[in-house]
Amino acid sequence: DFGFRLLPVMVPFDGDREALPPSLIDFEITSMVTEVLSDGAMLEREIVADSAYKQGILPVAVNDVFIATMWPTHFVCKALQRDQAAHFGRSHKLQYVIQDYEPAALFPWSELYLLAEQTYADIDDTIAIVATHSLHRYLVEQGHCYRSSYSFDPSGNTVALVAEIVEKSEVIIVYGRPGAPRNCFTLLIEALLRVTGEHPEVARRFRFISLGEAHPNYRLNHGAVLESGGFLSPDDYRSLLLSAAVGCFFVVSPHTGYVCLEMASHGLLTVSNSFRTKDVKALHPNIREPQAMNVDGVSNAIVEAVQDFWRDPGRGRRVALEHAALRQAEEIVTGFDFIGSLFREHYVFNSFGD
Repeated sequence: DFGFRLLPVMVPFDGDREALPPSLIDFEITSMVTEVLSDGAMLEREIVADSAYKQGILPVAVNDVFIATMWPTHFVCKALQRDQAAHFGRSHKLQYVIQDYEPAALFPWSELYLLAEQTYADIDDTIAIVATHSLHRYLVEQGHCYRSSYSFDPSGNTVALVAEIVEKSEVIIVYGRPGAPRNCFTLLIEALLRVTGEHPEVARRFRFISLGEAHPNYRLNHGAVLESGGFLSPDDYRSLLLSAAVGCFFVVSPHTGYVCLEMASHGLLTVSNSFRTKDVKALHPNIREPQAMNVDGVSNAIVEAVQDFWRDPGRGRRVALEHAALRQAEEIVTGFDFIGSLFREHYVFNSFGD
């Protein structure tokens, strides 16, 4: 019963329907200038195509609630919130979906670090909606204590239809992003060189595929190559997860990082890392972590995962099935059960025509 607008305020959207993912196919693509109806009404589901150009006028209604999804959009939402208060004499708290500790996760100490950090200071007029409980605990530890905050952990959207998992093949998938220091690409390469150098049989038998970002292929030892798969389509990514045996994902962040959970829930024996408030082993029984985040620790963890697979090739799939059944039995269907109370406790809307 609510209208819903998506504002691409950072990257211009040219209005090409072919570029929309299936989940947005029922949205109407409009313009801030040409598509505003004379009575100020808005369409039910709308993508405002030219909002990234910072031109034109966006109609704002008295009942609008603004949701920021990354630190620059928090500044946009604050401007809209101020305009709403100026026009109607009141405004609604904005919602801020915090997906990582962005000052440290995205930037070195710089003006961008300071700008991102400022968005966590609006503790009275912002409701924090934090992606993962471990990230929420980290925010509190850093002194960002919102008057109102909620958190959620990934649920059904990351649980594979594990019945589709096929017989696992000797493939190791790594999350390789040279352009993102927090994903530890150099450490990963050095560890794979150690693995393939000290364990020729692993080098000969396994295929090594890097996903997440396009980069050159890397020659390893004993003829092995780390192939760059880049960023796959959802279907291709899922097919690879369903058939691969071992996964490796690192992120220096208190946020879970959904990739390790996707790997584990698709039956991969997964090597990942904990950080501060995040205990990665608690996320899924298929996840294990290195004893230390150095070359020895990472390479040993990868070798142990390979050896576990050789001893019991069906182990990852069996554990994934058992874990999925447990979650279903516990009726873990969504982490967003707070949404109803959030609106009841924080919002009072004007009746239509008021």
